[in-house]
Amino acid sequence: MPNWDKDIRRSLPEYRGREGDVVYNAPYRATRADLNAFALYADTNALQRLIDTELNECVAGPALVGSQRGLRFACVEPWLVLIYAAFRSFASTDEIDRREGSDQAFELSIWVPIIKEQVVSGIVTSGPAWFLPLVYTSPTASVATGREVYGYPKVPAFLELPDEGGPPIAVQLREELERDSRVQKQKAARLFSVPKEESPPKLGWNIDLNRQPGLAAIVNRYLANHPIVFRKQVGMLEKRDESASSPRRIVAGYTALIESRVPITRLSHLNSIDQGGAFGRGLGTFDAELAKQLGLKGLVPQFGVALRDCRLDIQLGREIWVAGEQRDFIRPLPAPGNDLIWTPHPFGRQARAAAKSSIRGVGAGLEESADTVEGVAEAYFGRTRHSAIQSLLDRHFPDHLEGRPSHDPKRDFVMFFFVRADADADASAAQLYELSVWVPVLLENAPAWYSPYMFRSPGAAVIQARQRFGHPCQEAFIEFDEEESPRTVFVRIPKSHGRRGVEWVRQGGIKFERRDQEDDSPEFSDEVARDALQTDVARPVVGLLQFRHAADTTRACLQETVLSKRSLRATGAPRSIGRWDVTLPGELRFGRLLDLQANTQIVSGYRFDHVSVDTHAWTLHGKNRHGSNR
Repeated sequence: MPNWDKDIRRSLPEYRGREGDVVYNAPYRATRADLNAFALYADTNALQRLIDTELNECVAGPALVGSQRGLRFACVEPWLVLIYAAFRSFASTDEIDRREGSDQAFELSIWVPIIKEQVVSGIVTSGPAWFLPLVYTSPTASVATGREVYGYPKVPAFLELPDEGGPPIAVQLREELERDSRVQKQKAARLFSVPKEESPPKLGWNIDLNRQPGLAAIVNRYLANHPIVFRKQVGMLEKRDESASSPRRIVAGYTALIESRVPITRLSHLNSIDQGGAFGRGLGTFDAELAKQLGLKGLVPQFGVALRDCRLDIQLGREIWVAGEQRDFIRPLPAPGNDLIWTPHPFGRQARAAAKSSIRGVGAGLEESADTVEGVAEAYFGRTRHSAIQSLLDRHFPDHLEGRPSHDPKRDFVMFFFVRADADADASAAQLYELSVWVPVLLENAPAWYSPYMFRSPGAAVIQARQRFGHPCQEAFIEFDEEESPRTVFVRIPKSHGRRGVEWVRQGGIKFERRDQEDDSPEFSDEVARDALQTDVARPVVGLLQFRHAADTTRACLQETVLSKRSLRATGAPRSIGRWDVTLPGELRFGRLLDLQANTQIVSGYRFDHVSVDTHAWTLHGKNRHGSNR
């Protein structure tokens, strides 16, 4: 009887879609797309070192049966391509998820031409392919989809658009968010910028490829629909060998090479970008460290080409190689913002200052660092039913998982937690907003917590919550500044609106009205609330860490319960801010989520005027930090 667990055609568990999930089923389609592509000279030795680290070293170990054998990837071309892209409509084409509608997306991607070699029946075969070492993308939902389905090395960023529309002209990483929640106007550092085109592209195809063989080679590579190869590593875990003196290792629960294709069709306009104009003087700014890693020989492009009003179909991927054991986690390519999974981000003034003053070593792992949020926080407690919590847990956690949480018969409430991490002393800007729902659970008969619904901003905080802690997090801007009654907590979802870029669109708010009158409704226990908010106590948190399978996104290539510890640090106990009638809007689906008694709930509120919330990654269930059974 064959062991199908060791076969690439193994049976995979069903992916559990949770309320508010932003990663939809593949395949995907981008329509009305505009792209500006620039070819830059690069050192083949530097590119080969990058390919060796990212791909060749990955396939050196044991693999599942059915993985392609003798894989090797080589760089033989002395150039790479930068593509600035605007997708005016981006959506899933899955029969069910297509109903979720479409959005706009913008990105800067780096394309390295490679040769893929493999051994088939003792014969070495080869063919052209692409490798993408880095992609900057907006919105964050597109980042989560690319990373969790294919293994795209996507980084959430703000893509600056020209006033006349078209592809982006610069990338910005914005650490601070304006308090008034309008479109972010502040000028952050511009990374990877290009000058604006001096004249709009002409209509139709206006390139003589016979006279430009180099340009023809690149254009034909794209039109020939050569495959793209990604390394997908997810499920980070710190591990140490039996010897206590041995160094720590960061390993991945799932390591694979994914191959996918993105055919470009319905191309209406193809034009050469004028080399004698602005682009002939160079591409503007480019991160120096990344340029060194890529071996760039300058920022003056060999040539540029503009593609307008085309369609890109992001097809289902396939596993061409899957590791047969836990593999060392390959450190991300040094680039601005590309450490959002490897390095926990401290969101707060003091935490950021401490992080900047410390030097993180290569071996530094999860034990020495935490996801830190420092600022103002409020918590609201409302009653719910044990059966509602258990039903929620049954929907979210499959039966086959070890360490499934269960409802706590001694705690029949839900906690709404709001936090704002201030970026400056006068609180005019913030570095993180969070709105989360927390339900008390039992994990191996011990009290713990689970968050079935979470909003965060900025995008780095969203990706960190999803891929490190297993929270079903999505991006939003939260407003909850005033304590007066009535007050409304609003959620703003980022939406793309043409030339204006990303705008925070207000959704239905959570309305709070202070409850001053006496009635027969039972008081929520102040003792229970203060126990839940007790400071300097590490509370176990359980999450569901799962990633869609590239070939069948209704299945999960990795699905594990993941444990972490969350603690509050404050100079004093939270102060009570009274009882409130809170109205929950349908858009947030809280009523459906927890089967609450009605849309209007009576809650008790508490406020920390200054608090730090630390979350430490702990372990995948069933494995301690040294990799042995607990």
